[in-house]
Order: sequence, then structure tokens, then C-alpha cells
Amino acid sequence: MVLKVRKIVMKTRITVGLMGLTLAGCSTTPPTNDQVQIIEKNCAVILSEAANSEQRQNAYNQLIESYGERYVDANNRKQSTSWDLFRQNVIHDGNGQLTREFIEVSDWGCANGNYLEEVHLFVEEAQTSGL
Repeated sequence: MVLKVRKIVMKTRITVGLMGLTLAGCSTTPPTNDQVQIIEKNCAVILSEAANSEQRQNAYNQLIESYGERYVDANNRKQSTSWDLFRQNVIHDGNGQLTREFIEVSDWGCANGNYLEEVHLFVEEAQTSGL
């Protein structure tokens, strides 16, 4: 019963989030093949039972960089500064909450094949709430 409720909540969250992305005017350009391959490779590492913690950590680091390459306009100083601050907050997270949430969102996005969308929603929410 709990699992069924979680699935419904997550499906609703994803649907609403994707609607929000569309309404907010986010890039509708699909990621490049290189970006997709990097994300798929790193998601495979994260989801692999054979991967050790160092391999997973490297995969998470590469995934967050993939997100930045996709959504952050390097020519937009405000956006770049905000993104850099967010990344530093994840890296130097004193109590570990933001890092744990990033890992959970990454795992969920990788498992469902929508990493970029999930992380985009998470980053927007974290930046809005001041995390």
C-alpha cells in the first residue's frame, strides 16, 4: 500500500514538474548525443551493484557537471554564479542534507530515465528555498 502511494505521488510530482518546466520556458532543445551518453554511462555506474563508493561518487560528480553543461548559460553571470553557489553547497554540505537529497534525486532520475528533468526540478526548488 505504501509503495503504491509513493508511486502515485512520484508520478504526480513528475507530471507537475514537467508541466512547470514547459510553462517556465525551459530549453526544449534535446540534449546532445554526447550528453545523453555521458548521463547513461554514469547512471549505469550508480545503478550497478558492482560499483564501489568511489566509482559512484565520480559518477555523481560527472552527472552534476552534465546538468550544468545542459542548463547553465555560461554567458549569463547571474545564472553561472547561482549554479556555482549551488554546486559548492552540495560539495561542502555540512550536515549532509543537500548532498543526500541530490543523491536521492539522481538515483530516482537515473532509475526512471529522466535524470536531467529530475535534477532540474531539484535545483530550482533548492535555489528557491535558499538551500
